[in-house]
Amino acid sequence: MLTKGKPGVLEVNVNLGTEQEPDVSSFTFPTTFRAISGANSGGQPLFGRAEQAIIHGSEGLNYANDVVASEESDDLPEIVRWSTDGVTLKPNARNVSNAVSAQGLDESIPNPDGISDWLWQWGQFMDHDLTEVPQHGNASAFDISVTTESDPFFVQIEAESIGTANELEAPGWITLARSEFEPGTQEPLNEISGLVDAGTVYGNTEARLAELMAEDALGDDGTGRLATSEAANGSPLLPLNSNGFCNGPSADGGPDSDLLPFFFLGGDIRAQEQLNLAVIHTLWVREHNYWADIIRASDDDLTGAEVFEMTRTIIQAEIQHIHYTEFLPIFVGAHNIPAYDGYNPEARPDADNVATGCAYRGGHTFISNSFPRTDDSGNDDPIMLRDGFFQPQEIFTHGLNPYLRGLSTQTCQAGDPLFVFDLRNLLLNGLDDLFARNIERGRDHGLPPLNVIRESLGLAPHTSFDDFQEPFGAALSRVYASVDDVECFSGMMSEVVESGSQFGDSQGLAIANQWLAIRDGDEFYYENILTGDLLAQIQGTTLADVIERNADTPGSITVPGSAFFASDVRDTLPLMSEEALLAKFGPREVAVEIA
Repeated sequence: MLTKGKPGVLEVNVNLGTEQEPDVSSFTFPTTFRAISGANSGGQPLFGRAEQAIIHGSEGLNYANDVVASEESDDLPEIVRWSTDGVTLKPNARNVSNAVSAQGLDESIPNPDGISDWLWQWGQFMDHDLTEVPQHGNASAFDISVTTESDPFFVQIEAESIGTANELEAPGWITLARSEFEPGTQEPLNEISGLVDAGTVYGNTEARLAELMAEDALGDDGTGRLATSEAANGSPLLPLNSNGFCNGPSADGGPDSDLLPFFFLGGDIRAQEQLNLAVIHTLWVREHNYWADIIRASDDDLTGAEVFEMTRTIIQAEIQHIHYTEFLPIFVGAHNIPAYDGYNPEARPDADNVATGCAYRGGHTFISNSFPRTDDSGNDDPIMLRDGFFQPQEIFTHGLNPYLRGLSTQTCQAGDPLFVFDLRNLLLNGLDDLFARNIERGRDHGLPPLNVIRESLGLAPHTSFDDFQEPFGAALSRVYASVDDVECFSGMMSEVVESGSQFGDSQGLAIANQWLAIRDGDEFYYENILTGDLLAQIQGTTLADVIERNADTPGSITVPGSAFFASDVRDTLPLMSEEALLAKFGPREVAVEIA
């Protein structure tokens, strides 16, 4: 039964039905649960909450005028188009991409640290728990021009030659729309909570949460479960968006697309943007229901709401633990992630402009052009990245297992400025360029040049193009008039990679600062609210555990060691550390050239 434990916690006394299930008899839970909006409950109720501006630090904002966003007009801050000399125009973003980021159609540059595709997939999943910036109300365009002289690929491409699913026409523009801004500011608006609160699983509004819950979730004997649909093999998937909630892939994110009822509904509107993203969303719905069933069976006196909130607490804690102890030490280096030292009410757990508008977007470099899908008999049916955008029917057909195996066994791409062909030319199955988009989005968000950002981070500015990785420093010199003109994204991606990290010093530090502020400023961070056996349970959980117990059939997938390392190296290198990397791989080198 549910009884009062020590102050601030509830104690659950249970009788378990099987020895295979975790023993939750001594688990204790907080008496206060996080609001669905993601807010803290103490002295800083607005920190990290949904519908807040993306904040900036001492680097400031770089706009051409002092205009602020307004609810009464469509005026927005004007984007700076001039270099620091005030005479030379900034380079065309697609031209920068062509100079710095071009990777061949069939070219693969495997990550030298043997890291698996889970690196970028976890990174995207967590990015969607951090920010969702809507388009400005009138969809103000700031397209990237593409010309015959600058871009023979975009002009001459024949869609049939590379097997794209849709009929494509060569554009004169890569189309973008300005971001929505917080009224009265020059800061972009974040529609979701900036905290690590599993918003990707539960959403950040009561209405969306209600739509995601199973019909029998609440009530005195409710299950506390999340709703599911069913794959062809009978395994549970995300629920269908049968009531037309705001969802991708409609162009405006609104409820009117005819496609919506046939697509999944997740906590985040981007849940089926590409196949592996839908897979990880489904994985965590299954994990929620795994724990809800155990807690429900433990105590007949629990209400469905209590089962749900206890389960949600576990899911949030597991995601936080995996993110801070498995993912981030690999992503930005263990040296950038100090141990937790308690809740800090002065820390701002809100999305940061440099991190979300530039640095964290560097995760795109790890994505491969195709993904293996290995079935239970060992047969592989790979799918191209370009064919996996908004294709949920593939998961209905195959279930999760082929994708879980693929993510765990394929080595991701190397950390460098190079983007695989499909991301740089065929984004979302149209002629588009994610590297160029990232540059232009930084301009939209008023990001200053890289050297200004470096100084705000306490780092020395670059004084020469020779400071960057070769051959990328030389490539930057061909498109930027001065090293002081190098922009945040193209510059960070070209910096010399730090040992033990996947990025250069400024990018790793900007990413780490963002996630540390979120951790330290979160009143509901798991190490701040959990104790005893429940805390120990969370601390013993890895991504591999979550994968194994939520495969299509229990026991059908085994993940040895860390899921973040591909199968050929993960047994010998289960944890990322500077010493382990140097011992196994030696100093980091980049062996690629730009034609």
